[in-house]
Amino acid sequence: MIQKYDKVLIEKPKDLLEKTDYVNEFIQFYENEYKLTLSVFHANNLFIINFKEVIENIQSNNLSYNNSYILPFYLDQQMQKLSNNSIKDAITCIDKVIMIFSSLPDKDIFIDIYRNLVNLI
Repeated sequence: MIQKYDKVLIEKPKDLLEKTDYVNEFIQFYENEYKLTLSVFHANNLFIINFKEVIENIQSNNLSYNNSYILPFYLDQQMQKLSNNSIKDAITCIDKVIMIFSSLPDKDIFIDIYRNLVNLI
């Protein structure tokens, strides 16, 4: 599955800001693998730490499609879609972004981009 991401990202790096499919798939991948790690290894902290390190390495090695750049735009798009819906949906979206944020290799880039997006509104 990781190779699929690398192949897609190398083929279409210009769609970085317009497509959120990657982020949705990455979140789904992260959730599934995290649940698997918890259940198979009985929530052993060593395995959880290693899982998070692997996720961070995946993101930092993928130079053409970095979640640090994409995630702020994804969050902004999701919040605009959810502005008319319930607070519960917004909280769920924010929880998913926070889950991925903890594994971002360049958190400062995310913060800077999101801060600029919010200032544009």
